[in-house]
Amino acid sequence: MSPHAPPPLPAGAMPPAPPAGQPGWWQRNWKWAVPVLVAFFGVLFLAAIGLFVYGLFSMMGSSDVAMEAKRRAQQDPRVIEALGQPIEPGWFIQGNQQLNGPNGSASLQIPLEGPKADADLYIEAVKRVGRWQYRTLTVVVDGRSTDIDLRTPDEIAAASATDEEDFSSSSDESL
Repeated sequence: MSPHAPPPLPAGAMPPAPPAGQPGWWQRNWKWAVPVLVAFFGVLFLAAIGLFVYGLFSMMGSSDVAMEAKRRAQQDPRVIEALGQPIEPGWFIQGNQQLNGPNGSASLQIPLEGPKADADLYIEAVKRVGRWQYRTLTVVVDGRSTDIDLRTPDEIAAASATDEEDFSSSSDESL
């Protein structure tokens, strides 16, 4: 035992309490510790919400219907002429998408940004037996009066036939 160490405590003895004049750490520091803890947990909460929103937009933007629509817009000569290159999709995708196995529906609005102009890509599609059928696949360029339809002639004909079927069945139901 070193000559400067205090003697050991007897068995069952408690260490002495600090003198009453010396406050503990929490009593000395609570005025700055509370705001720091509140700020820390507030930032943590906002980061969790931000991560959730980012994941939600990423999921919608990386769906097969959205990826195909963006690919068509980025490769279409009319869109390239209007927006310039490169054409980049924006991050704030609006709309909804519902899938149930091989069937589903999508109604999305994807912002597009180019060096010349900005635009919105509108998608309305129905998925039947694993294949998307586009009812609307249109680029609306800011400041331009005409829209750019990205559907193929076959898709336009199929959408018209589907719309006529929907109209006739809804007319029959109302009788």
